[in-house]
Amino acid sequence: MERVSFQGYNNNYATFKISGAVKTGNPVSLNSDGLCVKGGSGDALFGFCTTVRGSYATVQLQGYYESEFSGDVPEYGLNRFVYDSDGGVSIADDSDVAAYVKVVKVDEDNSLVGFIF
Repeated sequence: MERVSFQGYNNNYATFKISGAVKTGNPVSLNSDGLCVKGGSGDALFGFCTTVRGSYATVQLQGYYESEFSGDVPEYGLNRFVYDSDGGVSIADDSDVAAYVKVVKVDEDNSLVGFIF
């Protein structure tokens, strides 16, 4: 996959007020008050924190993203992911609430997956 790039494809961002410790690179969710929190293991994909400034986070809500993965190696094409306990993603179980994403890059050696969500 040399000389192929998906960076920037259809990326969308929004700014949210933070609750708790959210850092750049964290998978994030919203709590019951609509505040941005670090995503927990098994949570459905919502977005990924790209920047933190004070008590606000910029969150990528759509587009191409690369994340570490744990567990089974994702296949190219459609997959369903949830957050894992290490701040990456893992393949969702049948019982998990998870939307489909398009996997376009798999790097098994570095446990890295690139997907469009």
